[in-house]
Amino acid sequence: MSQKQSVRINPVGALSDVSSIFEIRNHGLSQKEGNKSTIRTVSRSARDEEIIRNSGLFDEEFYYNTYPDVKIAQLDAVKHYISHGAAEGRCPNADFDTGIYMEIFRREISPGENPFSHYIRTDGKTFYSSRGMLENYSHASVHKAVSRMEKLALFNADDYIAMNSDITTSNVCPTRHAVIYGISEGRSVLSGKHLAKTMGRLAQKPAVLPDIPLEASVKKRDLPYTIGVLHHSSGNVFIRDIAKALVDQLNQAGLNALLMDETYPVDKKPQLCIFCGPHEFFFLPGSDDWKKDEIIRRSIMFNTEQPQTQWFVRGLIYNLMGSGIIDISFQNMELFSDAGIEGLFFSPPVDVAVRKLSPEDQTHSLVRVLPLSCRKEANPKLPFSKRLIDVSFFGNHTEKREKFFARHAEFFSDYKCFFYYRRMDGPIAEGKMYGILSRLAGYVASHSKISLNIHRGNEQFFEWHRIVAQGMACGSVVVSEECLPHPLFTAGTHYLTESTRHIPNLVEWLLRSADGKKEAARIRSNAFSRIMNGQQAAENQKRLLQFISSQWKIISHDR
Repeated sequence: MSQKQSVRINPVGALSDVSSIFEIRNHGLSQKEGNKSTIRTVSRSARDEEIIRNSGLFDEEFYYNTYPDVKIAQLDAVKHYISHGAAEGRCPNADFDTGIYMEIFRREISPGENPFSHYIRTDGKTFYSSRGMLENYSHASVHKAVSRMEKLALFNADDYIAMNSDITTSNVCPTRHAVIYGISEGRSVLSGKHLAKTMGRLAQKPAVLPDIPLEASVKKRDLPYTIGVLHHSSGNVFIRDIAKALVDQLNQAGLNALLMDETYPVDKKPQLCIFCGPHEFFFLPGSDDWKKDEIIRRSIMFNTEQPQTQWFVRGLIYNLMGSGIIDISFQNMELFSDAGIEGLFFSPPVDVAVRKLSPEDQTHSLVRVLPLSCRKEANPKLPFSKRLIDVSFFGNHTEKREKFFARHAEFFSDYKCFFYYRRMDGPIAEGKMYGILSRLAGYVASHSKISLNIHRGNEQFFEWHRIVAQGMACGSVVVSEECLPHPLFTAGTHYLTESTRHIPNLVEWLLRSADGKKEAARIRSNAFSRIMNGQQAAENQKRLLQFISSQWKIISHDR
């Protein structure tokens, strides 16, 4: 090897022994010069070590498991990688291939510099294929997303390969492929069978909110001065409602929160951003300016989607890359927390209040089909017996719902029903045609004796804000299929559950028997008590403050 030849790639793409490079460079120098060179070498190694350790990207567990000789020798993994591992073609984590990187950037890497250190140091200036279709985001964010995906119980690598047989020829591990290619390509990422098993296990566990420590007070200095809760202006109107509910909670807690959308100037963004419905926000037009690594990694994502949907999968990229996550599903929050993402369960509060429709709403075709007496203001305290609508339902078409309503159409024809059920592929956006729906659902529920909850599929997902909680707040009795456990609402206490086959029997019993009407009164009373529980509301607000404070400590140090 000549003195000028500083790097050699072996047949498998590994870097030759780095130490030999330094020895060749010192050959023929005086002892004094040699010592100086040695000092420079040690300094470079120390600098590489500092860069690699501070990045948090070196996976010691991976290194020891992949190279057991290092573990057996009880060597420090990072030091070994710098002094010998890189030269031998060993990799610092499952995502970074030392040999491939050296092949691509051998001319850019300084003599003697560790390739992984170079990768970290020059992030954003060099392109490396390890980021796949996420090349606009830093290697740190992509690595974080892949690491979290590996721990996310909803994902199964074997199922991913089975659903995408063409990737078996890829040299990228399936978890990484799913994150950097699969989600963006619209592939099948989460298998229905594995989802059912995972959620089935969670269904066996009680949903219990953690206790709040007595010393849990949060100081203002530990909180951001400004918070923006962002939704997309062309997105689902119900997402906007949830975003507004969070803004109201933050402001009631003494914070300075603002409801924003994608048109807000990015250069004037608040200190902390919370993106409500990332599956919508980052995919609908006009949000490109917000798709920046420095924004995503320092923001909180507010997931509102169910795991079995394509929208949940689409939003996973941002849920995995963000700082923390808020979720309306207790089970989703637990799954994200187990994957290493600090999470908060947030149930949007609902008001027990008289509901009114505007004069413009009164002219809408969906209102004109209501009985005249139901077009006036709706009082949630209206007695069960005086409500003129027997059963109401709001929801989009699914195969499961189609079978339910087709099978029981004759039964419901004997009752006064209001069923908003239609096929719709895109979001229910604000506007003259559909904007009324968020108001109408609560308005109709306040005139209904029973609010039906039929799940989209067989996943037992708790239908949270619009159907269950809002139905309770409007004074109707929620009749639902069995749901996943909820920390605030309990089946048999705040709402009633039954199989789809026997839901008509339960409805008939509630509407036509004395015992059923007595049970309806009990359920309504319990639901009102839970929703209007001041202590519960105060505890939820404390949890929200604690979460924002803990996230802000992380984000404010991420410069």
